[in-house]
Amino acid sequence: MKYPVPLQMSLANVNQSLDPDELYSFIESHADNINTFWLDPEKTRGRHVSAAIDYIALLNTVGSVASIAALLWFAYDKFIGKMKSSERDDAGLYISIQKPDGSRYDFWLGREYKDREIFIEEFTERVEEIQAHPDTPMNTERIMTSIVHPDLWTQRK
Repeated sequence: MKYPVPLQMSLANVNQSLDPDELYSFIESHADNINTFWLDPEKTRGRHVSAAIDYIALLNTVGSVASIAALLWFAYDKFIGKMKSSERDDAGLYISIQKPDGSRYDFWLGREYKDREIFIEEFTERVEEIQAHPDTPMNTERIMTSIVHPDLWTQRK
């Protein structure tokens, strides 16, 4: 059985000209099997908010994990990868997935992951492993209730 898995994301070391809303809207418009939430800029305006994660894509049980991985890579490449100034530029898309035991799988596209095929293969394996774990439903509920507070977060899709 497959269970929903929250993919926690943020942009990393990108310049101010990149609008996160454009990247996140792109992901949402090309993925049917996700629900998304973000740390809403309107709700956080004028408030001191420190967050390492500003976007969550809740990957539902239907659909291909590999297709989501390919979409995430395409979004990274389209919005961030093509703007990088050098090979040492570590601007990217950071994705973190918490395992039921509390440890994490971290993927930083543009820094640790610079090869599309390696990312898609490893991401797919890790997410499918978590989707099949019997403790995933409780873990997903815990993550969503501990992170997504309605006074700061908005469901986008």
